[in-house]
Amino acid sequence: MGEVDVGEVGDVDEVREVAASTVSPWAPLRIKIFRALWIAGLASNVGTYMHTTGAAWLMTTLTRSPTSISLLQTVWAAPGFLLALFAGALADIVDRRKLLLVTQGSMAAIAAVIGVLTVTGEIAVWSLLLLTFLLSIGGTLNMPPWSALTPELVPPGLLPQGIALNSIEMNIAQSVGPAVAGLVIATLGTGAVFLVNAVSFLAVIGALQLMESKDLRQLEPVARRAGQIREGMRYAARDPEVRFPLAAMAVIGTLALNNQVTTPLLARITFHAGPALFAAFGAVGGLGALLGALTAAGRRQATTVLIGRAALGFGALTLGVSLSPWPGLALPL
Repeated sequence: MGEVDVGEVGDVDEVREVAASTVSPWAPLRIKIFRALWIAGLASNVGTYMHTTGAAWLMTTLTRSPTSISLLQTVWAAPGFLLALFAGALADIVDRRKLLLVTQGSMAAIAAVIGVLTVTGEIAVWSLLLLTFLLSIGGTLNMPPWSALTPELVPPGLLPQGIALNSIEMNIAQSVGPAVAGLVIATLGTGAVFLVNAVSFLAVIGALQLMESKDLRQLEPVARRAGQIREGMRYAARDPEVRFPLAAMAVIGTLALNNQVTTPLLARITFHAGPALFAAFGAVGGLGALLGALTAAGRRQATTVLIGRAALGFGALTLGVSLSPWPGLALPL
């Protein structure tokens, strides 16, 4: 069957439900506000991956202690562990657009402070850790309302394509961000990376300002009631399609997903290289994530089978990187 041309539309009400198999994977981008937010999100996520790359490299210049470098990743991940359930419940009961404007503005301000402190030479290990923790709090509160926008902007017939486009955008940013960060660090210094990230949040703020109530599909509101978080946890525990991916991610994330700690140490201490190699590690990791997402999208295996095989492959490749005697082997692995 041929593709259905949904046309150039300004109001999502003009786009009706269409069978997913007949629609171009790029069709949601024809919705003006979704396209604006997708482009803005891409710019902001490139800035975020630039920031995480720059922060990890900056920490290696402030200290050679693996413990301090690992603490940077700890303070970045801690708000997600501590506040994710609260953030999801909050996104269900407040105005999501206003919440996004607050979180985006707060993250822009914090990134700018880190940039100024770095440029002026006033940044220290403790201040970098504290500001990174605050920045991650903003990101944790930002994620649920941002994810919830897609079903409100995209009609049900285009929702699979909209979700896939969001995944592609994130993986593109994960590949491009570290590479750009390496270039900026080499030419302008690490502080410039944080300032670029601060500016990138303005793209999302501008796109949110363009969004009007008529752009959103009216979904049934979630009533405020006690026990919402417990209800969500019970649902995740009962449904195997949710339970297994969460359990697998918990194991992999706890034991093996430590590239933000190991790659700067590999680049600076093991291979005695500069920020270019560290940025290359991030770039090829992002490229691998993009290729993995595209490959997974075209497979027909059950989720559990796909995740199990990917986990085994990830473990084998991680072992290979740890044994690599030179960067030319570690990078492709």
